[in-house]
Amino acid sequence: MLMTGRDPMVPSAEVMLEAMRRENEQLRNRLVDTERDYVRVSRLNEVYREELLEHRRRVSSGLL
Repeated sequence: MLMTGRDPMVPSAEVMLEAMRRENEQLRNRLVDTERDYVRVSRLNEVYREELLEHRRRVSSGLL
């Protein structure tokens, strides 16, 4: 075993930087996915809201 004088439990700055970059990229991807889901659900909620309003109008006018 080659002894370099480095503690294997203490990663180098380069290793830490690369790990943080990977984590940052993963978090950015999760954020993009979450934002897309939010937009999709918001649009769906708007459709349901419009349907509910239409049903309420129909009930109040006695057409149902």
